[in-house]
Amino acid sequence: MFTGLPRAPEKYEQVLAYGIKVYIVQGADIAPGGLKISLGSWRGFPTLEVEGLLTY
Repeated sequence: MFTGLPRAPEKYEQVLAYGIKVYIVQGADIAPGGLKISLGSWRGFPTLEVEGLLTY
């Protein structure tokens, strides 16, 4: 996961989650239940958590 605008934004779908723009690559393998985007915390630092992207 990276911050900022992707180099080729036309290759991504833009999703707004909690007021944050999230770019998901077009054609990504997504779990049957869909994506879950949420805010979390790691050692006191805010994080953006994405569940449901399938990687092989």
